[in-house]
Amino acid sequence: MAQIRMRADALIGANHFDPQSVRNISDEVTTRWQNLVSFAEERHRLAQAAVRFFKTAEHVSYFLCYKSAFRLPSDFRFILQPFFILHARPLYTNIRG
Repeated sequence: MAQIRMRADALIGANHFDPQSVRNISDEVTTRWQNLVSFAEERHRLAQAAVRFFKTAEHVSYFLCYKSAFRLPSDFRFILQPFFILHARPLYTNIRG
């Protein structure tokens, strides 16, 4: 972005015939670049949250596959409720913003 600003300043300093349009274009490019970076960071954050969720879901799936090896109550809500409170609810909150 600094190169765009420097190039725009150089054009304006060299008496460009329309310095206002050069400045406007430079500002527009800067604004669009900042928006793109912001959206990329948001997408990266959501992708990381999805990876964490699926890793946690994989652990729960593994646990439930071997449930016969453990003595568990017939009502799994008692087991899954702490999981939901610790993992799924904060993840859902992170994704929703």
